[in-house]
Formats: sequence, C-alpha cells, structure tokens
Amino acid sequence: MSLFRIRRHRTVACAMRVHHQWAVLAFALLATIACGADSTAPKLTAPDGLFWSISLSHRAVTLSTRTPHDTLQLTVVARSATGAPLDNATIQFRVGDGADTTVFVSPTGLLQGHAFARSVRVLITVSQGGMTQYDTVLVKVDTAAVANPGQPLQSFSIRPADNTQLLLECAENASLNLPLTVVDANGQSVSNLPVFYASAQHEIANVTTKGMGSLVGSPFNGIVYPNCAGPHVGESVWFYATTTIYGVTYTDSVEFTSTMPTFAGIIILPDESSGSSDITFSPQHVTVAAGGAVAWIPATAPGQQLDVVFDAPQQIAETTDTLFIMSFGVFPPSGVGGNISPWSVDPDIPGWDQQYVPVNARTRRFPVPGRYQFRSAKYPKATGTITVVAPQQN
Repeated sequence: MSLFRIRRHRTVACAMRVHHQWAVLAFALLATIACGADSTAPKLTAPDGLFWSISLSHRAVTLSTRTPHDTLQLTVVARSATGAPLDNATIQFRVGDGADTTVFVSPTGLLQGHAFARSVRVLITVSQGGMTQYDTVLVKVDTAAVANPGQPLQSFSIRPADNTQLLLECAENASLNLPLTVVDANGQSVSNLPVFYASAQHEIANVTTKGMGSLVGSPFNGIVYPNCAGPHVGESVWFYATTTIYGVTYTDSVEFTSTMPTFAGIIILPDESSGSSDITFSPQHVTVAAGGAVAWIPATAPGQQLDVVFDAPQQIAETTDTLFIMSFGVFPPSGVGGNISPWSVDPDIPGWDQQYVPVNARTRRFPVPGRYQFRSAKYPKATGTITVVAPQQN
C-alpha cells in the first residue's frame, strides 16, 4: 500500500490543535498546583478563551495585474487553544516593505496587484485579550493574460511522480527536497509559484523553502529537515502545501518517514585532557539500522597503536562491500568480523596527514539488533556504545 494519500488541510489543523490543547491544559494544571491556596494568584484563562493561533484564508498568493484577478480578499481569524474562533480581535495589515508599490493591502485585508512582483510579503498583526501574534502572506503578481481563469492549473502536487515512498535516511545535516510539480492549464510546467508548507508534527520533521536568495532550483520548493537527534526517527509525519492562483486554491499533502542511518563514523582522537597518549572516541554513542556499518576513523599520529574490542564480538560481522559515504569517502571491505586487531595510521599512504582518511579506518557490520559496548584494550578509558535498531522499529 502506498504511503501517499491526499488529505485535506483540516487533518493538519486538527493534529496541531490536539497538541496545542493538551499543552495548554497541562500548563493550566501546573499553574494551579503551583499557586495552591494563594489568594493573590492570577486568574487563569480557560483554553477556549486563550488566544493561541491565527487562521488565514490564503498564505501563498498569485495575482494578476488584469481585472478581475488583480484582487483577493484575505480572511483572518484568531483562534483559541481548542480551535474555537475568538471575538474582538484587532487585525492589522501592511506590506512588509513600506516603499513597495507593486502590491496594496487595505485595512480590511483586500489584496490588489499593481505591477509585476516576484515575491512580496504582507504582514498581519492580530491582537486579542492582551496577546499579539504575527503571520505572513507571500504574494506574487503576474502581468500576463490569465488562461482558463476558472482552473488555472491542471495539477499541483508534492508527491513523487512514481508514487515511491518518501523516505530519508537520518544523518548529520540530512535534508530532502519535496517533489513540487505544478502544471498550468496549457500543460506547461510552472516554476516560481509561491507555495506555503506546513508540518503536522514539528518534533518529527520540519519543512521550509529555499528562499528568494536561492540560485539553484525554485525558491518555493519545500525542503524537509528531519529531527534526527530526537526520539522520533522512524515515525511518519504529514506535510501540507497550498497555493492560491487567480482566486483558485490548490492543496496537496504527502506522508514522510525518516529512517535510521545505515552507516556511522566514529573518529579516534587524541585525548588532550589526559595529558598522555590516551585516545577518545567521538561520538561515543551512535545508532544504526540492523545490517548497518560503523567505521572507526583515526585522527592520531602515525605509528600509535589503536584497537577496538567488543563485549559481544561473535555477533559482529565483516563488511563485504566497499562503502562510499558522502561525508567521508570510500571505505574498503574489512574482510573479517569481531574485534578489531591493533593497527595504526600508515604514513606511506598518500594523504595520511589529512584528518579522517577512510583508507586508514576499520569497519564492522552489525546484523543483529541490540546494544553493543566497545572499548580500547590498550586505552581502557576510551569507551563507546552502538545501538542497532530492528527493522520493525525503523
């Protein structure tokens, strides 16, 4: 069954409201406990009366300079922690750059395109119950004639064309471009279309855009950044995208899953804090998927003897294939498994004096899930742990 299913914006909004509601209820409970019987404690606001978020009718807009597609009404609603609309909110609109004359916004939120603009930000300020929040609408203005105004786009999608799973292996600085595909009424591909993205659960992954300073690809393409340092690796999250072009709104959503890494690199460094020839492992703790490989990469002086021993060496296998790791380079097969026999940096290898040379490294593969303690027999203070995660946990 494919991971990809289209969901309405309401799915994302509901997911966010559930998290917000419980957060506010927890806060109210803690405040009540802390205040106890103190008669001077401030009065708590119930979740359904607390100004929590802003709802916008449109967040990424394309206008034309030609009537009637040169205008669009923005609707802004202040909402409580339970998602209920709040009355008596003060709402203000202004163009981000006060000197910009390509886009006009009225005090009631009516947008109007006056001249070509690639990207103009309209700022919204909402105040209610002594609290103020801000939001932004991104506006583009075209000058060309509007083709098929009732349906300006044939398709708007952030899903892979072949419906393959949207997966990303977690690693340092890991990111993934969402496959934004936009086709106009004439069957032509559309680029530089303002798009708003949202993540249903930021603790799993976030999504943002390249920004107008990008020199490669569309500045409005979504970029996914998974939270690889948190406990949610292997969980799924929904991303939502929307755009409004000439008054017609298009939305799409896609499910994304981050996966455990299949490789980890551990640097062997001189332990400068000891004042001796001791070594230390960095990082001391890594996690890989079952079947993944770990490399120990020396950054020590030539001739210094290094070793790695395990508490359960019988479950540790050799690496049978050459590993090409983008962040490091090419690691040759290890040929053997289990404990790593003593070795040292070979000064006869070209480039040995460059840090983290993979050819000086030693690798092992971990096919069995579990927690593996490792250490140096020669330098007992140097220890570490490898966590191997089973496929059903990945």
